[in-house]
Amino acid sequence: MALAWILACVAPCLAASPTLTTEEQGFLAGHPILRVGVDPGFPPMEFMDRTGRLRGMSLDYLQLLETRLGLRLVVAGDIPWDETIKKIRARELDILSCVAETERRKGFLVYTQPYLTVPSVIVVRNDFPLTCNGPAVTLASLAGRTMAAAEGGYSFDRLRTDFPQIPLLITHSPGAALEAVALGKADAALENLVTASQFIKDLGLLNLTIAGRSEYGDDHLTMGVRSDWPILVEILNKGLASITKEEHAAILARWSTAQLTPIQEPIFFSTPTLMTILLVFGTALLLFFGWNWWLRRQIHRRRQAETALRDSEARVAMILAATGDGLWQCDLATGACHFSPSWYSLFGYAQGDMPARWGAFEHLTHLEDQPALLALRKGACMDENGRFRVELRMLRKDGVWLPVLARGKVVEYDADGAPRVVAGVHSDITIRKQTEQALCASEQRARSLFENSPVSLWDEDYSDVKLYLDGLRTQGVRDIRAYFEAHPQALRYVVALVKVRQVNATTLALFEAPDEQTLLRSIDAVLCESAYQAVLEGLTAFCNGSTTFEVETQHMTLTGKTLQVLLRARIAKGSEDTWDQMLVSMQDITALKEAETLRQEMDRITHHDLKNPLAAIIGLPRLVLEDETLPPQHRKTMEMLHETGRRMLRMINLSLDLYKMERRAYRLAPVPVDMAAVAADVVAQARATAAERNLTVHLLREDGPGAYMALGEELLIFSLLSNLVTNAMEASDKGSTVSVSLERNLHWISCRVHNHGLVPDHIRDQVFEKHVTTKPGGTGLGCYSARLMAETMRGDIALASSPAAGTTVTVRLPRT
Repeated sequence: MALAWILACVAPCLAASPTLTTEEQGFLAGHPILRVGVDPGFPPMEFMDRTGRLRGMSLDYLQLLETRLGLRLVVAGDIPWDETIKKIRARELDILSCVAETERRKGFLVYTQPYLTVPSVIVVRNDFPLTCNGPAVTLASLAGRTMAAAEGGYSFDRLRTDFPQIPLLITHSPGAALEAVALGKADAALENLVTASQFIKDLGLLNLTIAGRSEYGDDHLTMGVRSDWPILVEILNKGLASITKEEHAAILARWSTAQLTPIQEPIFFSTPTLMTILLVFGTALLLFFGWNWWLRRQIHRRRQAETALRDSEARVAMILAATGDGLWQCDLATGACHFSPSWYSLFGYAQGDMPARWGAFEHLTHLEDQPALLALRKGACMDENGRFRVELRMLRKDGVWLPVLARGKVVEYDADGAPRVVAGVHSDITIRKQTEQALCASEQRARSLFENSPVSLWDEDYSDVKLYLDGLRTQGVRDIRAYFEAHPQALRYVVALVKVRQVNATTLALFEAPDEQTLLRSIDAVLCESAYQAVLEGLTAFCNGSTTFEVETQHMTLTGKTLQVLLRARIAKGSEDTWDQMLVSMQDITALKEAETLRQEMDRITHHDLKNPLAAIIGLPRLVLEDETLPPQHRKTMEMLHETGRRMLRMINLSLDLYKMERRAYRLAPVPVDMAAVAADVVAQARATAAERNLTVHLLREDGPGAYMALGEELLIFSLLSNLVTNAMEASDKGSTVSVSLERNLHWISCRVHNHGLVPDHIRDQVFEKHVTTKPGGTGLGCYSARLMAETMRGDIALASSPAAGTTVTVRLPRT
């Protein structure tokens, strides 16, 4: 019976101390401090009380895990929740104490087993109709109604991802979201029952009521761990599994104000008689067969623990030697200290050169840092767990002031509860300080460049826009441009999601704004309709993978003047997945556009005036060539003069449109065009010239009329194909063949122009650039203009050339 009593006492202790694998123990040894992020506005799970102290259910669970697993958890509780999310994404935090799983967080968090479950409910005002487009209030029935959600919270993530049709009023905390509902700024909020009940009680929101459960059912609350540490999840799961039913119940009884259920494994109980029988037989078996085995196992475990302890001590010593940190311990009452050999080495002393007293600290510490050292001795700089962290400047033996981070913990208290013995480590933070100074200088330079730039600059955050667009993709929207063209109000809503962090002085001058606040409050006034179209073009480019965008558009100043601006936008490096860093520049090109308009008018006049003499230059040689008695030398001269005139006429007709295309100012009016019919006209026109050069031009197509309908402008398509066929004939030898073939697929109509000539290697990759040519006397505008026309009609063009296959130019245009 004595053995049974011993086992009954020992069993709970064993259950309360989970067994960790060697790998898990090594992980904790390598990470002695784990940084925990909490939401200070999430009562009763975790919150900041009136004294500024963090409290709540998750803190109680963290305290149990510290005890069970021997962890050292540092809680960062003085930062907003959205900043906490950013920090764990950046690996500046290791654990989130109380979170629910969302799709948005899967990329940077892994989760423990749930330890609490709470109902997910919809909160509305008392006067809200309890039937809204259906028998009950659901999230689906709230489409078109405004819901309030705390930025960065799981309700915010879920609504953004799963219900983009619900407009959101973004707040800084769950409490502010419920206040917005109570004040009529929003119609409803999504929250868990416990937190909602706590806020309704604490804030006196008596006009709010619970409309019912949401489609999410219950929220299973877990601990979130940075995704690159899955082993820490296993460790925390073992700790959570060791928490007893009684401990769960005690925490719930202390904090719960509404229905709350701990996550527990199911426990099955038999009848008292069966329990008694099992106890008797178990005791007998243990008495006869288990005693010696248990003793041998305990001895074996003790030997393993001693070996592990020696290995751990060796690893700690090796780590301290490798890092160069100095370990120390001090009795604050007597001033007696113990310094490790690495501590003496850190400051350039031999062991024993410095007395092992608190006075050594005072002697080495800079005069301006003496108050911080005094606060450390008095315990004034320690947190509630007895931990401290102080930066000091301490004097090395060679006279150099060394920036040092002193961190540690109280290891013993006196009878009055005051710190008596502290242990800590001194770390050289010279490199960190130099990095911080360099970073500060870099930030100052960047700030100066931003503020003093002669171009209007906008620092913007598009992260909410990215979330909205991701939600559209989740719903099956693939063509962003078509969606917003069909839903113009949605485009205005997206523009309202853009957050402007700051603008520079040039921006204020450009838009004639007295200050930044006035400009940002009046942002709708500076946006013309073309500005919304520019935003749509930019979003389309970014969704297609581009990180830069450029467009000419119009804005208004606050005094009503119209501005022509060149807008450029770039997603900052590292923000490609979130769009939270966007730099936008605007250059006033009003004067340039006026000059361009004048130049275009002059071009039109010049083109008109040039065409009259060109008509004579083209026509007179043609008449002379009709004379069959014309000598060959004179005939060649007339042919050259005739061809030169035709080339000049083509250049004149094309130059104005090309200029507009280069400036992206060409106004495309796309209509369905029968590309086969256009290609047939081009081939028919080219055959006369081909016959003169002893060439053959073929058109190859499989289907009949109407099978190759492309979206574009007929004249542009004709000019495009005519350029390509002309180039192909000019590159072909006498007696060869130029072929024009048509193909189609689900999205594109393709036209291939093939000849047996070869494009030289040195210009093959540049053949579509301006003024690139291999022909004597060529302008290099044929292929360049073909590329401009193809891209203007939202298509593309490509070239393939080899000695065996010849040269093929492929044009693709969108299919209707």
